[in-house]
Amino acid sequence: MAITEERVAKVTPERIFSVAVHPSTTKMLVCAGDKWGRLGLWDVESQEGEDGVYSYNPHSRPINCLQFSPVHHGKLYMCSYDGTMRCAEFEKNIFSEAEHLYPAHDRTIKTVSVHPTQRHYFVTCCNDSNVYIYDLRNMKKKGSQQFVASLYQHSRSVSSAYFSPASGSRILTTCFDDRIRLFDTKVIGQPTVKPLREIRHNNQTGRWLTPLRAVWVPGRDDLFVSGSMKQPRQMELFDDKSTLLHTYTDPDYLTSICSIIAFHPTQFLLAGGNSSGRMHVFSASSFSATSKKSPGSPRVVLKKMSV
Repeated sequence: MAITEERVAKVTPERIFSVAVHPSTTKMLVCAGDKWGRLGLWDVESQEGEDGVYSYNPHSRPINCLQFSPVHHGKLYMCSYDGTMRCAEFEKNIFSEAEHLYPAHDRTIKTVSVHPTQRHYFVTCCNDSNVYIYDLRNMKKKGSQQFVASLYQHSRSVSSAYFSPASGSRILTTCFDDRIRLFDTKVIGQPTVKPLREIRHNNQTGRWLTPLRAVWVPGRDDLFVSGSMKQPRQMELFDDKSTLLHTYTDPDYLTSICSIIAFHPTQFLLAGGNSSGRMHVFSASSFSATSKKSPGSPRVVLKKMSV
């Protein structure tokens, strides 16, 4: 995969806190949420307008998570530090609130990840050192929640925790103690779980950069990518044995730290967001030529929407 000048754009006015890639195989569409609740959608190959960027204001605080519905591709779910969760419905041109509230942590929750095959399990982390696995079947709307497992040995704030996308057999965490950790989920049900593997990794982004979040390669339980503090600027591909396999880098078009990363679920496309609101897209040269032949791709219509 490679990056070109046309694959770099200012998508949000402020620091990017979240990134998602639409599953369309006919339109290269990526989105980002920023520090002050703005949502930017970038039609990367747009022939309309100057840059193909559409801007919205659904929240008043950072948008910490973006996720397209795996079933209804015209819906984009997002949650924010302003305490709300919204759903952008592109076909209806509206943002609506969609949520049930359950107390899970005493401090700010950073990520929520659902098990890909046993969807009653989900893992959460927050800005202390706690990472918990919950069983949705046991959740209560009031009172404290009992987790089914606690993933420990994190000594500082945990910025992300994700189930592996193929089987859910692993959990990947990124922590400010300069470790990326892998956990075996076969031990769900045990009160505490030790990491299967620890990788030393500089995660000290400081005050002005969004914390790094390592993410899984779609469809794999053994490969993941993380942003990096190294020079030249890069995004790093590791395997589950902590081997650095590849770096996504370009001295001309990747000149900043991409803290937040997302993949296209089926195509060779990797998007990274930085702390100035810019997005960088690495893609296979064959993305457009081959994908436009694919039938049944979800239709995407970008318009101004009401909150």
